[in-house]
Amino acid sequence: MSRVLIALIVGAAIGAVVFLFLRNDPTQPTAPSPSAASNPGVTAAAPPSSRAFVSPTHPGLVVTITRGGAKEAQARVQLSRSSRSLLTSDLAWEPAGSETTDAEGRADFPALSGRYFVVVTARDGSRAVEAVDVSRADAPTYVLIALKAPALFGGQVIDASSRRPIAGALLRADPQAEQKDLEVTLEVGSGVTDSLGRFGLELPEQRWRIEAHAPGYLSNAEAAEQPTKDLVIALTKGVEVSGLVVDAAGQPSSGATLRIAPGDTTALTTDPAGKFAFTAPHEPISLHALAADGRQGLVRLALAEKQETAQVRIVVGEGAELTGLVRDAQGPVQHADVRVLAEPESLEVAAFDTPLDGRFTAKGLPPGRYSVRAQHGLGRRATVVGLELPGAAPVELVLSGSGRVTGVVTGAEGQPAEAANVTIEWPRGINEVRRTARTGADGRFDFDDLLPAEVTVQAQLDDQVSEE
Repeated sequence: MSRVLIALIVGAAIGAVVFLFLRNDPTQPTAPSPSAASNPGVTAAAPPSSRAFVSPTHPGLVVTITRGGAKEAQARVQLSRSSRSLLTSDLAWEPAGSETTDAEGRADFPALSGRYFVVVTARDGSRAVEAVDVSRADAPTYVLIALKAPALFGGQVIDASSRRPIAGALLRADPQAEQKDLEVTLEVGSGVTDSLGRFGLELPEQRWRIEAHAPGYLSNAEAAEQPTKDLVIALTKGVEVSGLVVDAAGQPSSGATLRIAPGDTTALTTDPAGKFAFTAPHEPISLHALAADGRQGLVRLALAEKQETAQVRIVVGEGAELTGLVRDAQGPVQHADVRVLAEPESLEVAAFDTPLDGRFTAKGLPPGRYSVRAQHGLGRRATVVGLELPGAAPVELVLSGSGRVTGVVTGAEGQPAEAANVTIEWPRGINEVRRTARTGADGRFDFDDLLPAEVTVQAQLDDQVSEE
């Protein structure tokens, strides 16, 4: 039985050298291959000697678009980068660049390491969507994406109880790189159901998360693994919550921001009369109101199983103050993202971008227990929990440095293993996106900007899968 060896040189995250032996073990899970060279329809393009954006910590991404074997010029290439939300474990996707392909069908991007979605739109509307991992810090990543004719993804939206069709429901389509989850990524397609609740979306042929939303209902999503005309999305009735935000004198608070957890809508703004409305699940919810002048209010509402409507009144007033400092080993940190959360539901009640001195002050907080989370760049986070207001002392959040893992995959005879897939994962509860890398001719892989923690590394080469 052949064996493969992985040598890992672990940076700030672990600070050790680990050797993993790989064996021919079909029972081990197959590592996904979101890199361009390992996805169907996406192959590595010949690397040009110039135009690449590359530095020790900022590898480049070079995308080439083709159609029918010919290079596709003037196609729009949009890049979105994923991370885990500071507040939840959900994926958060942020725009990372938009370029138009040149005469050679190529678009270049400076790209941090991590997972990306590449959305391509040709001049005639043809589209392609691919997930790509940028992991190596010592070389740019090259991908080749082929435009293909769209496929029809259709079905019907119905009431979960009566099974009647729902007309006018809004549809949203998100591409999915993983088979095991239905996480929101980025909206690529949208539509509206007709009078019979039917819909049809023309999308690139791949796996999609299709979500439906209608007034009075909680949104729901289903996976479409392949083109279909028979996808059924059933929506459940929620509680129609209407509310009013007022100040201590009973005057309406216009333009107040509402945050809701959990809820079909997570954020709202009151109208000129201080009113708002949304659909909520049949369970306890929390509502936080932030007035334009900084005064706040917090209400927790219990919604019964068969309840159809509810009314709530939130009073914003003077409250407690919470101050803090974000720093690292070198001193105060500027432009740290700080979130103050009401517990136990982790409902955001204040957010800051720290100034030069790294300090922040949250005012008008209702009495209760809070936590504070801070983040600055990739892999630099800190959290303080159990803060009781009023009376909590100033908090200090100390950011750690990011880590790095590099290594080489070799065969049983010590030769470099080219095109092996290497996966790095974090323990349950740490909100990091799983990362993958594909080794080059030298067998090397490189992960940087990692959240410091004990991590799991695994590699696969054909039918050989390593121990973790």
